[in-house]
Order: sequence, then structure tokens, then C-alpha cells
Amino acid sequence: MSDETENISKEFWKDQKWGFANLSKLRKKYADMWVSIYRKKIIAANKDLGKVEEETKKRIGTDQFPVLYVECGNHIYS
Repeated sequence: MSDETENISKEFWKDQKWGFANLSKLRKKYADMWVSIYRKKIIAANKDLGKVEEETKKRIGTDQFPVLYVECGNHIYS
């Protein structure tokens, strides 16, 4: 592990794992949006990543939180 990942809290990794485990549920409410997670709860959601990060930092007072893009799965790539 690099020094950067060693400084990330265990809670961050738990929240990230929770987010990936619950993607199918999150798609129902947050399709094609960025979501931030803290203590296994969605803190902010928006199509604008910057707004999600800004709102989450204000609400929880730290910058250690995972942000996931909840893709709806209906995209066609060429």
C-alpha cells in the first residue's frame, strides 16, 4: 500500500464496500448521479460531482468519504 491509502480511515473502506454492495438499490433512486456515503448512508447526491463533494464536506466536516457514480446501466457505448 502507498502512503496515500494508508492514511484513509477504515470507515471510508467500509462505506465504499457498502456502496458497491448496494448499487442495485441505489440505482432506483440515484440513477446517473454521484453519491457520497458516510456511515453507510447517502449524504449527498447530484449529477454534479463538485456539488456532492462540497455539500458532503460541509455536512460531515471531513474530506474522507467515498463518492460513487451510480450508472443506470442503460448506456450504449460505441
